[in-house]
Amino acid sequence: MSNSSNNRLRDYVAERLPPGQFVPLPLILLLASLVGGREIHLGGLALQLGLALSWIFQFRLCDDLHDLERDRKQHPHRVLVRTQLLAKFRWVAGLVSLGNFVATGFLLSWTIAFTLLLPLNLMLAVLYRTGGIPRVVHAQIVLIKYPVFVLMLSGGITGLSAETGIAILLIHFTFAVYELLHDSSLRAEKRGETTLFINALALGSVWFLVAGRTISTHPIAAMGLAFLAVTACALLSQLWRPGATNHRRVFFPAILQLAVLTFLSSS
Repeated sequence: MSNSSNNRLRDYVAERLPPGQFVPLPLILLLASLVGGREIHLGGLALQLGLALSWIFQFRLCDDLHDLERDRKQHPHRVLVRTQLLAKFRWVAGLVSLGNFVATGFLLSWTIAFTLLLPLNLMLAVLYRTGGIPRVVHAQIVLIKYPVFVLMLSGGITGLSAETGIAILLIHFTFAVYELLHDSSLRAEKRGETTLFINALALGSVWFLVAGRTISTHPIAAMGLAFLAVTACALLSQLWRPGATNHRRVFFPAILQLAVLTFLSSS
């Protein structure tokens, strides 16, 4: 790859994967995977953190390559839009996808690579090539990757517990609400507001479900989680306003819920 292509790739990474946003993201996914109480040493956590970051890079690049036509109209300043030789970015996407599959097989298990990561790649590949799907529906399907990431990190389908299932729901609806709050044009699509309402209602229900799961074993913690759920729902209602800009706050209650669940599962 030429120096110009290397510079373009570096500029793309700096633009679309800034450390302040994409370092916390794999940390949240890793935290969600620990809710089930699995034991892992520090070195393993570091490797899995790097793997999660590589997954995020792969799927972000694939998403951006798919969204090029729309980005040319709405985000003409982006590096990928201004790049003429996109073939090299497609090669990078393919090589990273292959590398992630092999790394997942070695670091996690080949069962996880074949039963979760490969189907996820195939599903999104079909989605990217299928036309006529409403954009709001397309965006909701793409978000399935985050729950799958958590499921892979937590040990796959065989390692799925009730706590992990709740964490996966928490992750999915948090990202679903965030995406609709973050992208006002997506919210303005037909059924965009309805989709936001359904996801917000589901997210609030999961917040209370977390509290309900702990009330018999940790009543004091359950009361704290219930208070957090009420506060979070109030915050969510404030964010759900035309022109709301503090959409990142929707992550804070989810992170606190995950942190408490992880602590309780290990205690």
